[in-house]
Amino acid sequence: MNTSDILNLDLSLKLNQINLPPNIYVIKVINVDIQETFSISIEHNGYCPNLNSDNEQSRFNDYLSNLKYEVIDIYFKDHNIKKPKEYYTFCEIMTNEKGELFHYSRAINS
Repeated sequence: MNTSDILNLDLSLKLNQINLPPNIYVIKVINVDIQETFSISIEHNGYCPNLNSDNEQSRFNDYLSNLKYEVIDIYFKDHNIKKPKEYYTFCEIMTNEKGELFHYSRAINS
């Protein structure tokens, strides 16, 4: 399954019918100025905690935020592309070590 397949998941299917790679983090970033789209995927370190408290959720949110900005910075540096001044994340997907969907976020006003 490639990056664009993951970003275009049909979530109307039952999640156990979707075969995803394990420990993958995929984002679609849109450059606001020129409406250019960048799809980025990496293998992450497998940090998918049980979110049973506000404290655990807060730590996970911090982890996701740091991961997103690090991935975006590395992507633009590696491709010798100037990082856009204004961009937003249209879609963000993370799987756990079993390939199960762990985190999904999608912008609705785009």
